[in-house]
This record gives sequence, structure tokens and C-alpha cells, in this order.
Amino acid sequence: MQQHFNVVIIGAGAGGISLAAKLSREIPANSIAIIDPAEFHYYQPLWSIVGAGLAKMEDTKKNIKSLIPDGVKWIKNSVKEIRANENKVLTNSEAIQYDYLVIAPGLRLCWEKIEGLGD
Repeated sequence: MQQHFNVVIIGAGAGGISLAAKLSREIPANSIAIIDPAEFHYYQPLWSIVGAGLAKMEDTKKNIKSLIPDGVKWIKNSVKEIRANENKVLTNSEAIQYDYLVIAPGLRLCWEKIEGLGD
């Protein structure tokens, strides 16, 4: 299956979601797709407050589906390959064509790399 969008955004973090929200006010509905495999979004700027004991970690966690702007399609998958010369990204299950691509995947925290922190 292959889909086409005016804008494809890789990453549903603060950057990807805020850009999708802004663009969704300017271009037609269903012209934008966000690709991200995660179920949850963590508002990391609040983590310093959690570390100080003034908030709970659960306060930083939201379901990504609830953050995707209206008229923007969320493709819950990982991008396996970007074919820039074809304006195409490949996921595990489909090829997605785009006119414009934004790459904003954020970072992956590796708590397990710090001894004792993963527990």
C-alpha cells in the first residue's frame, strides 16, 4: 500500500507535533502525516521538576494519539528507509510519498546505559 501526503513529519515529539499543528491551520486536512512508533509522549522539560520531587513522572506522560492535531494522520510505525531522490519513506508495512519531508525524530534515552538507573 502506498499513500501520498504534502508533508510527512518523522517524529511525534514536541517539534514534530507543534509543526504539524501550525501547518494544519494553513493547508488542507489530511495533507500531513506524522510517523512515529511510540504510544506515549513524555514532556521532558518537566523532568527536572520531577527530579526535585515537585511533580510525578506520570505527569509528563501523554498518549500520542491525544496530541495529534485534527486533520493530521498518525502513522504508528517506524521509518526503515528514506528515499529522498524518490520523495518516499518506507516503513515496515508501506511506502509513503511526500512533497516535503521533515525529520524530527528526537532522541532515544538509554537509561540502561547508566548502572542502576534502569531499575
